[in-house]
Amino acid sequence: MKDYIYQSEYLKAFVEHDVIISYWESSSEKMDMETFKENITRFAQKAQEVIQTKSVSAIVDNSHQMRFAISPSLQVWTVRTLTPLYKQFGIRKHALVMPQSPISNMAYRQIKEEYSTYKKSLKLERGYFDNLPEAKHWAKN
Repeated sequence: MKDYIYQSEYLKAFVEHDVIISYWESSSEKMDMETFKENITRFAQKAQEVIQTKSVSAIVDNSHQMRFAISPSLQVWTVRTLTPLYKQFGIRKHALVMPQSPISNMAYRQIKEEYSTYKKSLKLERGYFDNLPEAKHWAKN
């Protein structure tokens, strides 16, 4: 059984070695905008607490089962909320496992474009993957 650092109906996260792995549940299709923001905010708070006590250098966001359609304004909010926090936390790598759902996948591709505007000012590598094993391997190396 995993020792979760964050757990809700929609999002779960745990530490594996020096990597935080979060994953969205397929139940995410029931979320609304405020629930999404609340989950992101609470996850970030818990991640910060863990990073203060453990040596964590990467985050893997497994969104393979993500079903929530992230609006363009929420995409911008997500990038502008998480990117500075990851830099502040000392995260070196952020891996995203792309969603299976076509609508969510399109939103994540737009998030990828939004991240690229921040990339130049940060020392944070981002990788985009189709499956969790590839993302974890990249994050750990």
